[in-house]
Amino acid sequence: MAILDQYGTPFANQYGHVVARGAARHTGMRPWEQVKLEDIGKLVPAQDRQTLVSASRRLYLNQPILSGAVEQKSMYSIGRAWAPKFIGTDKAFGDAATAWLSEIFYPLCDLRGPVFDFKTELYLLSDAIDRDGEAFIVLTETKEGFPRIQHIPCHRVGNPRKLKDGPIESGLYRNARLTDGIVYNRVGTPIAFAYLDEDCDLIQWVSLRDAIHIYDPAWQEQGRGLPAFTASLNMLRDAMQSHDLETMAQAMLSGRVFIEWNERGGPDTGDPSFSLTGSTADVCPGVQVENINGPMNTYYRANSGSKLETFHNPRPGEAWENFQDRIIRGALAGVNWPYAMVWKASGQGTAERHEIAKAQRAIEDRQSLLMRPALAIISWAVAKAQKLGVLPQSPEWYRWSFTMPRKLTIDDGRMSKEQIEGFRAGYVNHEDILGDYGKTLEEHYDARAREIYLRKKASEKWSIDGIEIEDREMCMLTPNEQSAEQMEAAKSKPTTQDNGNSDD
Repeated sequence: MAILDQYGTPFANQYGHVVARGAARHTGMRPWEQVKLEDIGKLVPAQDRQTLVSASRRLYLNQPILSGAVEQKSMYSIGRAWAPKFIGTDKAFGDAATAWLSEIFYPLCDLRGPVFDFKTELYLLSDAIDRDGEAFIVLTETKEGFPRIQHIPCHRVGNPRKLKDGPIESGLYRNARLTDGIVYNRVGTPIAFAYLDEDCDLIQWVSLRDAIHIYDPAWQEQGRGLPAFTASLNMLRDAMQSHDLETMAQAMLSGRVFIEWNERGGPDTGDPSFSLTGSTADVCPGVQVENINGPMNTYYRANSGSKLETFHNPRPGEAWENFQDRIIRGALAGVNWPYAMVWKASGQGTAERHEIAKAQRAIEDRQSLLMRPALAIISWAVAKAQKLGVLPQSPEWYRWSFTMPRKLTIDDGRMSKEQIEGFRAGYVNHEDILGDYGKTLEEHYDARAREIYLRKKASEKWSIDGIEIEDREMCMLTPNEQSAEQMEAAKSKPTTQDNGNSDD
């Protein structure tokens, strides 16, 4: 039989029989930790998750570094793009559905009105994924059948007041398992969630056939999202508290102007400008304080001679700055967002390009996460419009994509040249380039044709009094137009041989 220590572990030497030293539980160098091998939902139960969300929201409202990183990722991921783009072959249906989505559904998709249009909704979803860890979208409709969506914040989804985690004993989801507001079937698939009011009473069970739960999972068994800054919330809270205390110290020290040493250890009471509001002798013996212009003070000390010193304030200091930077770097590293994007850019071209490339990968990851719910919403909206008879029937009702914002770059001119070279080489399409500007190919050609039409009409209108206005005089021509004009000019111009024959 083995000899056990106070924790019930077989006694051994410093590392015992452990080959991987990280598994050594009792080395005497660190406190004992319990071994916990459970699902993430049990390791971070509902109360802990709510605490994390609360801390994340408080920091989001008060910590510019956190809110700046979250807002930047949303801004670069959504931008002015995400216009609907039909990728089917039914052009008539695609044109009608694209117009309906852009002009009708996008502005009116949210129950709260046109302030929360579809692109703004995507922006808010991206914010919620980082700030709260998750978001819920309910697919609903008006009495007339017009499709609408409703954004439900994560704090409105949880266990109703009288229900705990475990099997549901009655109702529509009887025998299903409830865990932190999410209902799971027997094989662990989420099928519904509990929508709560402000008092945590159940409003209704919402089926996930009519809703979308959006979060960025980091664990295979994860059922609820966690804030992006979960790993660094305590560090950021400490940094904010340290900043507040340092600000108080700065305000206090800034009010100390001079230290005067004299025989009396006090001000000249015969001076007409003197106004002594009180003595600090009971707090700091031998020191008299004179208020000068509000909170600024002059301090007096007794001395055999007379001299005047300016109060020196060395705070906050380099060590404090370095410690704050360390916390900020760690927090941003935990959310895979470049430090230079929100704080102290290096200013070196190579380093900046590396940071931009890292940010672009994070943006593309966020866009891929939002793509699924965005496609589900507009496909569902198109199906509803077909049911209402607003749009014609088509078997390609679900064939949709979106325009994407321009890629993040440190050199716009260089990126434009790369796109042009790619287009000439044939591995970049015209539509890909236009997507960076938030335009579709159809919109571009329509606008381009209209511009050429108006130019030609204006030239024709003002070609009067024997003066002919040519297109090339109106504006720069496109390469194709320039080539056509050059060909026409070459045809009409006599050749050198012809000139020689005519001279003869």
